[in-house]
Amino acid sequence: MLRWAGAAYLIWIGVPLFARAWRDRNAALASGPTPSPRRVYWQGLTTNLLNPKVAIAAAGFVFVGLALRLMLVKRKMGPYRPPAARY
Repeated sequence: MLRWAGAAYLIWIGVPLFARAWRDRNAALASGPTPSPRRVYWQGLTTNLLNPKVAIAAAGFVFVGLALRLMLVKRKMGPYRPPAARY
């Protein structure tokens, strides 16, 4: 039920947007002032820093790097050999 309600909501939002875009497809594009590259950079940086998915991805890279470093340290100590099983 919730899935259908979400689909109906997205259709309710999307259909007028597509209709307006289709109706205004031949209109001249508005040419406003272009933002400076510095402003664009800072806006992108703050957006990425405030996005939790970016923080999770960065943490994943850190943990993978730590795991690789740990494997290299263990390799310098010699390969891991499990103790012989006693039967």
